[in-house]
Amino acid sequence: MTAPIECYANEKESSLITGGIRGLFADSVVYVNPSEEQLSSAGLSEPYAHVKATYSDATVELLASKPNSEGTVNLMVSGGNVVYTIKAEKVSWVNTSYEKLISEYALNPKMTALSNMTVTYGGKEYSFDLSSKTVLTTDDQGSETESTTTVVYYNGNEIQTEKFSPLFDDAGLIELADAKTETPSGSPEMKITYTYSDDNSTDTLEFYPSADSRYLAVLNGRAEGHSRKSDVTRVVGALNDILN
Repeated sequence: MTAPIECYANEKESSLITGGIRGLFADSVVYVNPSEEQLSSAGLSEPYAHVKATYSDATVELLASKPNSEGTVNLMVSGGNVVYTIKAEKVSWVNTSYEKLISEYALNPKMTALSNMTVTYGGKEYSFDLSSKTVLTTDDQGSETESTTTVVYYNGNEIQTEKFSPLFDDAGLIELADAKTETPSGSPEMKITYTYSDDNSTDTLEFYPSADSRYLAVLNGRAEGHSRKSDVTRVVGALNDILN
């Protein structure tokens, strides 16, 4: 998501939105060549929702009315001359919101996209180097299967991926319990830095103690919301399992 802030978007909500733009089938036609009065009656002179999607082959812009009590909206192509009705559930962008669009996780990268993951906790830094390799195999019937394996190193020594995975998974599954922000103060109790293998760029996630057994999650210097203390504690436990 690039506005109102730049952040990772909720994968499920984003998928619902993109799936409700092209290839839609309307339930009925309300007006053809509608007058201004008819557009107003249909709730489209000042649309309740507006989506614009740019594809490689076309730009699609749709207008929709507010859903009625039956869960139906009036819909038309911007600049078009036909007003349709369609179920609001087919056009999820009508009812989306900022809260729905922000990612449910503080940060959840793919292991195969990383070259390093560093956890800073208790005044110490724990750095894990990752190397992923994709192999294409062909069976006796000629069917090709693609598989990716990741090798993990700690202090220059290879460790079992199965031992590293709980730490990686728990870190990626730290949820944002809310989208409320505040100005961080003091020092973060835990910091996780991910380095990406394709361009050596990084994402840094910091957790600052806050009220109500929560931590303020700060991604690349920007407060994202609050995470539960139990989620952060689980990451610390997974880290200790590797070290011990």
